[in-house]
Amino acid sequence: MSLPKSILCLIPSLGSGGAERQMIQLIQLLNSEYKIHPTVVTYSNKNKDYPSDIIVTRVKVNEASPIKRFFAILKAVKNAQPEAILSYGDLSNIISVLMQLFYNKAKVVVSERNTSLKYDMFTRLRFNLFRFADAVVVNSNSQTEFIKQHARFLIPKLKTINNFTDISKFTFAPGQINSISKIGIFARYHSQKNTVRFLEAVKMLNDKGYNHVQYYWYGQNYLNADGGPTPLSAYYFECLELQKNLGLANVSLNGFEKNVGDRLNEMDAICLPSLYEGFSNTLSEAICCGKPILTGNVCDNPTFCIDGENGFLFDPFNAGDMASAIEKAVTLNNDEAQRFQAKSRELAENIFSKDKFLSAYVLAMSK
Repeated sequence: MSLPKSILCLIPSLGSGGAERQMIQLIQLLNSEYKIHPTVVTYSNKNKDYPSDIIVTRVKVNEASPIKRFFAILKAVKNAQPEAILSYGDLSNIISVLMQLFYNKAKVVVSERNTSLKYDMFTRLRFNLFRFADAVVVNSNSQTEFIKQHARFLIPKLKTINNFTDISKFTFAPGQINSISKIGIFARYHSQKNTVRFLEAVKMLNDKGYNHVQYYWYGQNYLNADGGPTPLSAYYFECLELQKNLGLANVSLNGFEKNVGDRLNEMDAICLPSLYEGFSNTLSEAICCGKPILTGNVCDNPTFCIDGENGFLFDPFNAGDMASAIEKAVTLNNDEAQRFQAKSRELAENIFSKDKFLSAYVLAMSK
Protein backbone atom coordinates (compact mmCIF):
# COMPACT_ATOMS: atom_id res chain seq x y z
CA MET A 1 0.00 0.00 0.00
CA SER A 2 1.20 3.52 -0.76
CA LEU A 3 0.07 6.97 0.31
CA PRO A 4 -1.23 9.08 -2.60
CA LYS A 5 0.91 12.09 -3.39
CA SER A 6 -2.08 14.12 -4.58
CA ILE A 7 -4.57 14.58 -1.74
CA LEU A 8 -7.55 16.93 -1.66
CA CYS A 9 -9.11 18.02 1.62
CA LEU A 10 -12.73 19.19 1.37
CA ILE A 11 -14.19 21.08 4.33
CA PRO A 12 -16.73 23.92 4.69
CA SER A 13 -14.21 26.40 6.11
CA LEU A 14 -10.94 26.76 7.99
CA GLY A 15 -12.49 29.08 10.55
CA SER A 16 -13.38 28.23 14.12
CA GLY A 17 -14.31 24.73 15.20
CA GLY A 18 -12.85 21.41 16.23
CA ALA A 19 -13.10 19.76 12.82
CA GLU A 20 -11.18 22.65 11.27
CA ARG A 21 -8.41 22.35 13.86
CA GLN A 22 -8.14 18.62 13.22
CA MET A 23 -7.90 19.17 9.47
CA ILE A 24 -5.17 21.77 9.97
CA GLN A 25 -3.19 19.45 12.25
CA LEU A 26 -3.43 16.57 9.79
CA ILE A 27 -2.24 18.80 6.94
CA GLN A 28 0.69 19.98 9.06
CA LEU A 29 1.67 16.38 9.82
CA LEU A 30 1.41 15.36 6.16
CA ASN A 31 3.63 18.35 5.32
CA SER A 32 6.28 17.60 7.92
CA GLU A 33 6.34 13.80 7.87
CA TYR A 34 5.61 12.99 4.20
CA LYS A 35 6.34 16.26 2.35
CA ILE A 36 2.80 16.07 0.98
CA HIS A 37 0.91 19.36 0.57
CA PRO A 38 -2.80 18.67 0.09
CA THR A 39 -5.04 20.95 -1.91
CA VAL A 40 -7.73 22.40 0.35
CA VAL A 41 -11.17 23.30 -1.03
CA THR A 42 -13.50 25.38 1.18
CA TYR A 43 -16.96 26.71 0.39
CA SER A 44 -18.23 28.47 3.52
CA ASN A 45 -15.48 31.03 3.83
CA LYS A 46 -15.48 33.23 6.91
CA ASN A 47 -13.65 36.42 7.76
CA LYS A 48 -11.93 34.68 10.66
CA ASP A 49 -9.74 32.00 9.22
CA TYR A 50 -6.56 30.14 10.00
CA PRO A 51 -3.30 31.49 8.55
CA SER A 52 -2.75 30.32 5.00
CA ASP A 53 1.00 29.81 5.33
CA ILE A 54 0.64 26.04 5.84
CA ILE A 55 -1.73 25.64 2.88
CA VAL A 56 0.14 25.53 -0.43
CA THR A 57 -2.96 25.28 -2.64
CA ARG A 58 -6.24 26.72 -1.38
CA VAL A 59 -9.40 26.90 -3.50
CA LYS A 60 -12.21 29.05 -2.11
CA VAL A 61 -15.65 28.55 -3.62
CA ASN A 62 -17.62 31.75 -3.00
CA GLU A 63 -20.93 31.10 -4.77
CA ALA A 64 -23.89 32.43 -2.77
CA SER A 65 -26.51 30.28 -4.47
CA PRO A 66 -26.62 26.76 -2.92
CA ILE A 67 -27.10 25.14 -6.33
CA LYS A 68 -24.28 27.11 -7.97
CA ARG A 69 -22.09 26.44 -4.94
CA PHE A 70 -22.73 22.71 -5.17
CA PHE A 71 -21.66 22.50 -8.82
CA ALA A 72 -18.73 24.87 -8.25
CA ILE A 73 -17.41 22.55 -5.54
CA LEU A 74 -17.79 19.54 -7.84
CA LYS A 75 -15.86 21.40 -10.53
CA ALA A 76 -13.10 22.46 -8.12
CA VAL A 77 -12.63 18.91 -6.88
CA LYS A 78 -12.57 17.45 -10.39
CA ASN A 79 -10.13 20.10 -11.66
CA ALA A 80 -7.68 19.20 -8.88
CA GLN A 81 -7.57 15.58 -10.14
CA PRO A 82 -6.64 14.15 -6.72
CA GLU A 83 -5.66 10.57 -6.07
CA ALA A 84 -7.44 10.74 -2.71
CA ILE A 85 -10.20 12.91 -1.24
CA LEU A 86 -10.62 13.44 2.50
CA SER A 87 -13.84 15.20 3.45
CA TYR A 88 -15.12 16.69 6.71
CA GLY A 89 -18.78 17.75 6.96
CA ASP A 90 -22.11 16.45 5.63
CA LEU A 91 -22.11 18.33 2.30
CA SER A 92 -18.40 17.62 1.82
CA ASN A 93 -18.99 13.92 2.36
CA ILE A 94 -21.89 13.81 -0.11
CA ILE A 95 -19.85 15.61 -2.78
CA SER A 96 -16.90 13.26 -2.21
CA VAL A 97 -19.14 10.23 -2.70
CA LEU A 98 -20.64 11.73 -5.87
CA MET A 99 -17.11 12.22 -7.20
CA GLN A 100 -16.51 8.52 -6.57
CA LEU A 101 -19.68 7.61 -8.48
CA PHE A 102 -19.10 9.82 -11.53
CA TYR A 103 -15.36 10.51 -11.57
CA ASN A 104 -14.20 7.19 -10.13
CA LYS A 105 -10.49 7.99 -10.03
CA ALA A 106 -9.88 9.05 -6.45
CA LYS A 107 -9.94 7.10 -3.23
CA VAL A 108 -12.66 8.68 -1.09
CA VAL A 109 -12.43 8.91 2.70
CA VAL A 110 -15.44 10.50 4.39
CA SER A 111 -15.41 11.55 8.03
CA GLU A 112 -18.13 11.63 10.69
CA ARG A 113 -17.36 14.45 13.15
CA ASN A 114 -20.34 14.39 15.50
CA THR A 115 -22.61 11.97 17.35
CA SER A 116 -25.93 11.09 15.74
CA LEU A 117 -28.91 11.12 18.08
CA LYS A 118 -31.41 9.24 15.92
CA TYR A 119 -31.48 7.20 12.74
CA ASP A 120 -33.70 9.60 10.79
CA MET A 121 -34.23 9.84 7.04
CA PHE A 122 -31.24 12.12 6.44
CA THR A 123 -28.90 9.94 8.50
CA ARG A 124 -30.14 6.82 6.70
CA LEU A 125 -29.54 8.48 3.31
CA ARG A 126 -26.09 9.69 4.35
CA PHE A 127 -25.00 6.27 5.58
CA ASN A 128 -26.28 4.58 2.43
CA LEU A 129 -24.31 7.01 0.28
CA PHE A 130 -21.24 6.02 2.29
CA ARG A 131 -21.51 2.58 0.66
CA PHE A 132 -19.66 4.19 -2.26
CA ALA A 133 -16.83 5.59 -0.12
CA ASP A 134 -13.61 3.65 0.34
CA ALA A 135 -13.38 4.39 4.06
CA VAL A 136 -15.55 5.98 6.75
CA VAL A 137 -13.50 7.68 9.46
CA VAL A 138 -15.31 8.27 12.76
CA ASN A 139 -13.72 10.45 15.42
CA SER A 140 -15.68 9.22 18.43
CA ASN A 141 -16.35 5.88 20.03
CA SER A 142 -20.01 6.79 20.56
CA GLN A 143 -20.57 7.40 16.82
CA THR A 144 -18.74 4.18 16.00
CA GLU A 145 -21.23 2.27 18.14
CA PHE A 146 -24.15 4.15 16.57
CA ILE A 147 -23.04 3.14 13.06
CA LYS A 148 -22.44 -0.46 14.10
CA GLN A 149 -25.95 -0.60 15.50
CA HIS A 150 -27.83 1.11 12.65
CA ALA A 151 -25.66 0.62 9.53
CA ARG A 152 -23.88 -2.70 9.88
CA PHE A 153 -23.14 -2.66 6.15
CA LEU A 154 -20.55 0.06 6.84
CA ILE A 155 -18.57 -1.95 9.40
CA PRO A 156 -15.95 -3.17 6.84
CA LYS A 157 -15.24 0.45 5.87
CA LEU A 158 -15.31 1.83 9.42
CA LYS A 159 -12.15 3.31 10.95
CA THR A 160 -12.26 4.98 14.37
CA ILE A 161 -9.59 7.69 14.56
CA ASN A 162 -9.92 9.79 17.68
CA ASN A 163 -8.89 13.43 17.47
CA PHE A 164 -5.26 14.29 18.08
CA THR A 165 -4.06 17.05 20.37
CA ASP A 166 -0.39 17.97 20.56
CA ILE A 167 0.63 17.72 24.22
CA SER A 168 3.78 19.70 23.45
CA LYS A 169 1.69 22.63 22.18
CA PHE A 170 -0.96 22.58 24.90
CA THR A 171 1.25 22.56 27.97
CA PHE A 172 0.88 22.21 31.71
CA ALA A 173 2.76 23.77 34.61
CA PRO A 174 1.77 22.03 37.87
CA GLY A 175 0.91 23.87 41.04
CA GLN A 176 -0.34 27.09 39.45
CA ILE A 177 -3.86 26.92 40.90
CA ASN A 178 -5.01 28.20 44.29
CA SER A 179 -8.77 27.98 43.83
CA ILE A 180 -11.22 27.65 40.96
CA SER A 181 -12.68 31.08 40.28
CA LYS A 182 -12.26 31.45 36.49
CA ILE A 183 -14.10 28.93 34.33
CA GLY A 184 -13.75 28.86 30.54
CA ILE A 185 -16.16 27.48 27.97
CA PHE A 186 -15.03 27.05 24.36
CA ALA A 187 -17.97 26.25 22.08
CA ARG A 188 -20.04 27.87 19.36
CA TYR A 189 -23.36 29.47 20.24
CA HIS A 190 -25.76 26.70 19.29
CA SER A 191 -28.54 24.81 21.05
CA GLN A 192 -26.34 21.68 21.00
CA LYS A 193 -23.80 23.50 23.16
CA ASN A 194 -26.50 24.26 25.75
CA THR A 195 -25.65 27.89 26.50
CA VAL A 196 -29.13 28.74 27.78
CA ARG A 197 -29.19 25.99 30.38
CA PHE A 198 -25.63 26.88 31.38
CA LEU A 199 -26.71 30.47 32.08
CA GLU A 200 -29.58 29.16 34.18
CA ALA A 201 -27.09 27.08 36.19
CA VAL A 202 -24.89 30.13 36.79
CA LYS A 203 -27.93 32.05 38.04
CA MET A 204 -28.57 29.28 40.59
CA LEU A 205 -24.96 29.49 41.77
CA ASN A 206 -25.04 33.28 42.00
CA ASP A 207 -28.17 33.05 44.13
CA LYS A 208 -26.23 30.78 46.51
CA GLY A 209 -23.45 33.35 46.87
CA TYR A 210 -20.96 32.12 44.27
CA ASN A 211 -21.09 35.29 42.18
CA HIS A 212 -17.33 35.78 42.65
CA VAL A 213 -16.75 33.01 40.08
CA GLN A 214 -16.12 34.40 36.59
CA TYR A 215 -17.23 32.58 33.42
CA TYR A 216 -15.73 33.24 29.98
CA TRP A 217 -17.49 31.74 26.96
CA TYR A 218 -15.61 31.84 23.63
CA GLY A 219 -17.16 30.67 20.38
CA GLN A 220 -18.50 31.36 16.93
CA ASN A 221 -21.48 33.71 17.26
CA TYR A 222 -22.31 33.74 13.53
CA LEU A 223 -22.40 37.53 13.19
CA ASN A 224 -21.72 38.99 9.77
CA ALA A 225 -18.61 40.95 8.81
CA ASP A 226 -20.16 44.15 10.20
CA GLY A 227 -21.11 42.54 13.49
CA GLY A 228 -24.76 42.31 12.51
CA PRO A 229 -27.19 39.40 12.79
CA THR A 230 -27.47 36.45 10.42
CA PRO A 231 -29.99 33.57 10.38
CA LEU A 232 -27.53 31.49 12.43
CA SER A 233 -26.92 34.16 15.09
CA ALA A 234 -30.42 34.05 16.62
CA TYR A 235 -29.32 31.71 19.42
CA TYR A 236 -26.43 34.02 20.33
CA PHE A 237 -28.81 36.96 20.71
CA GLU A 238 -31.16 34.78 22.76
CA CYS A 239 -28.24 34.07 25.10
CA LEU A 240 -27.33 37.76 25.36
CA GLU A 241 -30.92 38.62 26.25
CA LEU A 242 -31.08 35.88 28.88
CA GLN A 243 -27.75 36.96 30.38
CA LYS A 244 -29.14 40.49 30.72
CA ASN A 245 -32.46 39.37 32.18
CA LEU A 246 -30.77 37.11 34.74
CA GLY A 247 -28.31 39.84 35.73
CA LEU A 248 -25.25 37.69 35.11
CA ALA A 249 -22.48 40.30 35.37
CA ASN A 250 -19.94 37.53 36.01
CA VAL A 251 -20.51 35.92 32.59
CA SER A 252 -18.67 37.13 29.48
CA LEU A 253 -20.04 35.94 26.13
CA ASN A 254 -17.18 36.40 23.66
CA GLY A 255 -16.71 35.63 19.99
CA PHE A 256 -14.39 33.13 18.34
CA GLU A 257 -10.93 32.95 19.90
CA LYS A 258 -8.08 31.97 17.60
CA ASN A 259 -5.47 31.66 20.37
CA VAL A 260 -7.24 28.89 22.26
CA GLY A 261 -4.11 27.73 24.08
CA ASP A 262 -3.48 31.17 25.57
CA ARG A 263 -7.06 31.52 26.78
CA LEU A 264 -7.10 27.98 28.18
CA ASN A 265 -4.11 28.71 30.37
CA GLU A 266 -5.85 31.76 31.82
CA MET A 267 -8.63 29.54 33.22
CA ASP A 268 -8.78 27.53 36.43
CA ALA A 269 -11.19 24.96 34.98
CA ILE A 270 -13.01 24.21 31.73
CA CYS A 271 -16.72 23.52 31.33
CA LEU A 272 -18.43 21.98 28.31
CA PRO A 273 -22.20 21.78 28.87
CA SER A 274 -23.12 20.30 25.46
CA LEU A 275 -26.13 18.03 25.12
CA TYR A 276 -24.05 15.72 22.93
CA GLU A 277 -20.53 15.70 21.51
CA GLY A 278 -18.20 13.75 19.30
CA PHE A 279 -14.63 13.38 20.53
CA SER A 280 -14.30 16.88 21.96
CA ASN A 281 -11.36 19.06 20.90
CA THR A 282 -12.12 21.46 23.74
CA LEU A 283 -11.84 18.75 26.37
CA SER A 284 -8.79 17.26 24.64
CA GLU A 285 -6.94 20.57 24.77
CA ALA A 286 -8.13 21.28 28.30
CA ILE A 287 -6.73 18.08 29.80
CA CYS A 288 -3.43 18.67 27.98
CA CYS A 289 -3.27 21.99 29.85
CA GLY A 290 -4.03 20.21 33.12
CA LYS A 291 -7.43 21.80 33.61
CA PRO A 292 -10.12 20.33 35.86
CA ILE A 293 -13.13 19.39 33.71
CA LEU A 294 -16.85 20.04 34.14
CA THR A 295 -18.92 18.35 31.45
CA GLY A 296 -22.04 16.38 30.64
CA ASN A 297 -22.06 12.63 31.16
CA VAL A 298 -22.74 11.97 27.47
CA CYS A 299 -21.02 10.40 24.47
CA ASP A 300 -17.20 10.29 24.77
CA ASN A 301 -16.97 12.94 27.51
CA PRO A 302 -16.16 10.45 30.32
CA THR A 303 -12.93 9.72 28.43
CA PHE A 304 -11.73 13.17 29.51
CA CYS A 305 -13.44 13.47 32.88
CA ILE A 306 -13.20 10.84 35.58
CA ASP A 307 -15.83 11.96 38.05
CA GLY A 308 -14.26 13.05 41.31
CA GLU A 309 -10.67 12.59 40.05
CA ASN A 310 -10.07 15.34 37.51
CA GLY A 311 -13.50 16.91 37.33
CA PHE A 312 -17.21 16.40 37.72
CA LEU A 313 -19.81 14.98 35.35
CA PHE A 314 -23.40 16.22 35.23
CA ASP A 315 -26.69 15.71 33.43
CA PRO A 316 -26.61 18.41 30.71
CA PHE A 317 -30.41 18.42 30.53
CA ASN A 318 -30.63 19.46 34.20
CA ALA A 319 -29.48 22.98 35.13
CA GLY A 320 -29.56 22.10 38.83
CA ASP A 321 -27.25 19.13 38.33
CA MET A 322 -24.91 21.30 36.26
CA ALA A 323 -24.85 23.91 39.01
CA SER A 324 -24.10 21.22 41.61
CA ALA A 325 -21.08 20.00 39.61
CA ILE A 326 -19.71 23.53 39.25
CA GLU A 327 -20.24 24.12 42.98
CA LYS A 328 -18.17 21.02 43.78
CA ALA A 329 -15.34 22.40 41.65
CA VAL A 330 -15.30 25.92 43.07
CA THR A 331 -15.24 24.57 46.65
CA LEU A 332 -12.18 22.37 46.12
CA ASN A 333 -9.24 23.27 48.34
CA ASN A 334 -5.80 23.97 46.88
CA ASP A 335 -4.45 20.43 47.26
CA GLU A 336 -7.57 18.91 45.70
CA ALA A 337 -7.51 21.33 42.78
CA GLN A 338 -3.85 20.55 42.11
CA ARG A 339 -4.56 16.80 42.17
CA PHE A 340 -7.30 17.35 39.60
CA GLN A 341 -4.81 19.27 37.45
CA ALA A 342 -2.22 16.49 37.57
CA LYS A 343 -4.81 13.82 36.75
CA SER A 344 -6.01 15.73 33.68
CA ARG A 345 -2.51 15.97 32.30
CA GLU A 346 -1.87 12.30 33.07
CA LEU A 347 -4.97 11.36 31.06
CA ALA A 348 -3.78 13.48 28.12
CA GLU A 349 -0.36 11.85 28.06
CA ASN A 350 -2.01 8.42 27.95
CA ILE A 351 -4.57 9.28 25.26
CA PHE A 352 -2.80 11.31 22.58
CA SER A 353 -0.25 9.97 20.12
CA LYS A 354 0.83 11.86 17.01
CA ASP A 355 2.22 8.72 15.39
CA LYS A 356 -0.95 6.71 15.99
CA PHE A 357 -3.17 9.51 14.62
CA LEU A 358 -1.12 10.05 11.47
CA SER A 359 -0.59 6.34 10.79
CA ALA A 360 -4.33 5.70 11.01
CA TYR A 361 -5.10 8.40 8.43
CA VAL A 362 -2.28 7.25 6.16
CA LEU A 363 -3.70 3.72 6.25
CA ALA A 364 -7.20 5.01 5.47
CA MET A 365 -6.01 7.03 2.46
CA SER A 366 -3.47 4.55 1.08
CA LYS A 367 -4.15 2.73 -2.17
